[in-house]
Amino acid sequence: MKELYEGDSYGKNNPTWHEEDAPWKAGQIERIMRRNNLPHDHICEIGCGTGEILLNLERTFPTARLSGYEVSPDAYRRAAPKATHHTQFYLKDLLDEANLQFDVVLIIDVIEHVEDYISFIKRLRPFGTFKVFHIPLDLSAQSILRAWPIAELRRNVGHIHYF
Repeated sequence: MKELYEGDSYGKNNPTWHEEDAPWKAGQIERIMRRNNLPHDHICEIGCGTGEILLNLERTFPTARLSGYEVSPDAYRRAAPKATHHTQFYLKDLLDEANLQFDVVLIIDVIEHVEDYISFIKRLRPFGTFKVFHIPLDLSAQSILRAWPIAELRRNVGHIHYF
């Protein structure tokens, strides 16, 4: 599945990179952070795509430093020109970095794309005091009875796990 993101297949199948969902997702993250009084001086998103969630959060938390890590060159090419004084994007795997610490690490629509998600979550532990996950719930009685939704998610969006 890694080739789906490192090549241009994902972008061809999903030309907007789901940017239209970013305001809603950022709003949910904001509510979670405010409701739980999470610090927001330094926020990181692993698998940030084209960066729209972070850019929406920058408007909400204007003094925060935001860092987006992305392994897809295609997504990074779209995110990099949007960098601001407070929001930076990196074409790197956060898990390959050393000595980085964030208040909050965002893992938004990533877990379902990771082969060994349990090890992935464990490896995230030292990078942030708090983690915020968004995991799409793809499984339902209807999706089990009709195989095509899951096949489409695997082919077009790269889901390898279904929750």
